[in-house]
Amino acid sequence: MRDRNLEALIRGLDEAGQLDSVGADIRDHLHRDGADSESRGSLLGLLVRAGLAEVRPDLIEAGQATRDILSGKKHSFS
Repeated sequence: MRDRNLEALIRGLDEAGQLDSVGADIRDHLHRDGADSESRGSLLGLLVRAGLAEVRPDLIEAGQATRDILSGKKHSFS
């Protein structure tokens, strides 16, 4: 994926030392455990998850169900 504006935003956050802060905010929003530090790639992954959670929560739920099945956990579909 090549998006120069997004790349510039992520690079700017990194250079300003704000990746960890933004990552913590997104993790909080997603109710995910914290990390000691964020990489550019992990921040992009969190941003994608946050966006999907807002516009297509069904996709996030399906992904969680698949992960549970692959890890051997039982999942109830309703």
